[in-house]
Amino acid sequence: MNKSNKSNKSNKLNILYFTINWSTFTYKPDHYFKLELVKLPDVNVHFVYGEFSRGKKGGYLPDIISELDFIPDFIYLDDFQSIRGCYGLPSGLNQVNIPKGILFHDVYRVREDFHSFVKENHIDLVFTHYRDSFSAYFPEFHNQARWLPNHVYEPVFHNYKLERTIKYLMMGKINNYLYPLREEIFNNMNQIDGFVSHKHPGYKWFSKKSAKSKFLDENYAMEISRAKIFLTCGSKYDFAVGKYFEVPACGTLLLASDFPELRDLGFVDKENFVRIDKDNFMERAYYYLMHKEERNHIRKKGFDLVHSRHTTRIRVREFVDELWKYTGKTR
Repeated sequence: MNKSNKSNKSNKLNILYFTINWSTFTYKPDHYFKLELVKLPDVNVHFVYGEFSRGKKGGYLPDIISELDFIPDFIYLDDFQSIRGCYGLPSGLNQVNIPKGILFHDVYRVREDFHSFVKENHIDLVFTHYRDSFSAYFPEFHNQARWLPNHVYEPVFHNYKLERTIKYLMMGKINNYLYPLREEIFNNMNQIDGFVSHKHPGYKWFSKKSAKSKFLDENYAMEISRAKIFLTCGSKYDFAVGKYFEVPACGTLLLASDFPELRDLGFVDKENFVRIDKDNFMERAYYYLMHKEERNHIRKKGFDLVHSRHTTRIRVREFVDELWKYTGKTR
C-alpha cells in the first residue's frame, strides 16, 4: 500500500501489536489485556497473531507495515520470551523509525538474549511486571523501563459469594528452588485439617473440554472464593505475581511474603493482606482462622485495594496513557 494512501487516524493512538492467541492458555492476563485495550475509544489496534510453530518466522516488519491502512504510532510486542519461542520475533525492527516497546515477564530468564534484542533492535520502552527485579538485572535499561504490574480481569476475578468451606488453600507451583516458602508451607500444613492444595495444571493451551475439569479461569477464581485463607509467596525473586491480586479480588484473605515493591502497590501488612515468612506462617494462619472479624476486615480492605487500583481496565488505561505521553502525539 502506498504511504500516501494511508490514514494516520490522528484522533486515535495507532498501535501495531504483535501477540499470540492466549485465549485458551493456562494463564491469560495478556489475553484479558487485549480485551480491554480494544474497548478504549482513543486507540486503534492492529493485532499480528503468531502461530504455535517454532519453524515459523515472525515476518519482516517493513513489509507488515506496508500492508496496513494506517501509520502506526507505536509498535508493541506482548512478551519477548513467549513470542520468540512460539513463532519468532519479527525482523527488521531496527529498520523502522517508529517507537517500539516490549513486555518482559520473568526477568530471570533468557537475560542475555533479551539484552541483545533490546540493544540491536533499538527498543524504546520495556514494560515489566516486576519493577525492582528488572532494575536489579537490567540497570542499563533504567530510562527505558516502564512498570506495568499484574492485574485482575473483573469478569473472572470477583467475589462469587460462595460458602467458604476451605480453611487454608494453596494453588500453583510448589518447588524449593523457585518457591521455597510455598514448599515450607506445604510440607508443614499438608496434614492439617482443612488444608487444601491443588497442583499447577502446567503452562499450556487447553481445549474447552479439558479446561472444564481444571482449575482455570472461573473455576480457579471460584475455588479461591471458597477459601477463608490463601497462602502463597512471591518466589525467591520477590515478584508481585498474579496471586497477590487474584486472591484479594475474590474476597479471600491473602497470607503471603512481603517485600518493598508491594508498598508502592498499596499492600500493607494487617491492613489489606497479612505478611508471612518461614517462621510465622503457621501461627498467623491459625490466628486469622480463629479471628473471623479481623480476617473479614482485612480481606475486605484487600478486595477494595485490588478493585480500585489493579484491574485490567485500569492497567490498560495506564499503558495507553504512557504511550500517548511517550509518542508526544496530541489527543
